[in-house]
Amino acid sequence: MDLSLELGNCGFRIFQLHPHEADSLHKHEGHYQMSIPLTGNVSLQCNQTIRRLSADHRLVVAPDDEHRHIAHDEPVRIMLVGLREAFLQQVWAERFGHHPPQLALPNWHEGENDRFRQLGEHAILRSMQSQPEAFVLEELEWQLAQLFLQTHTGSHDACWHRPFPVVDHPALQRAVQFIHDSYAMPLGLDQIAQAASLNKFYLIQLFRDHFGCTPGRFVMQVRLDRAAQLLRQTAREITDIAFEAGFGSVSSFQRGFKARFRVSPGEYRRQC
Repeated sequence: MDLSLELGNCGFRIFQLHPHEADSLHKHEGHYQMSIPLTGNVSLQCNQTIRRLSADHRLVVAPDDEHRHIAHDEPVRIMLVGLREAFLQQVWAERFGHHPPQLALPNWHEGENDRFRQLGEHAILRSMQSQPEAFVLEELEWQLAQLFLQTHTGSHDACWHRPFPVVDHPALQRAVQFIHDSYAMPLGLDQIAQAASLNKFYLIQLFRDHFGCTPGRFVMQVRLDRAAQLLRQTAREITDIAFEAGFGSVSSFQRGFKARFRVSPGEYRRQC
């Protein structure tokens, strides 16, 4: 059974080929795509070249590359990770302040695939459980684009791996204060970045450097802390607390609360 998650700027798909089966030669106009083997022996054709890939190899195709996947004597599972070319250019522009030169990458790469696998599998699993918030999906796209550009060598490599410029701490303080003032409302990266006077690329990097998490995860923690406070100090209904703390649904609140505090909101209240 195929599993997939399609977002505005990226997508993940896990699919299976039967023994001796292959898909047709095709292109992805306007998109880059990675093919990452998960199980079984698979060969990949890119333009006129065919190679057999192991678990620590991947194929990266540009929008104009023809490619297909070929199974051998056993079923194979493959993860496809797609990124819009225009979005990669946007991420580059956020970091450097100008549009990049034409991105050129080798097709065949050897190296650790676990970070891409984990990101894709986690994203698909979360989407199957419930509809993630728009903020979470937007951060996922940015994490994937940054990982893609950081991991692969190519025409962008020399610029991309330059040290980050120093960002003043007051920008981080402005972002944190805005989140504490606005956590009960729907938030997005654009709003937080504007409040901090930073672009989205450096906003994400700054939160990772100082807090070890993304801005979206930080917002989640602030909301959960507020919900826990209301559970301890009031007798209000859990549904009311979930919405006052900024959650879009009771189910997302309960899931996030249990992941953070290891108990349900009701059990947490009884233990206080």
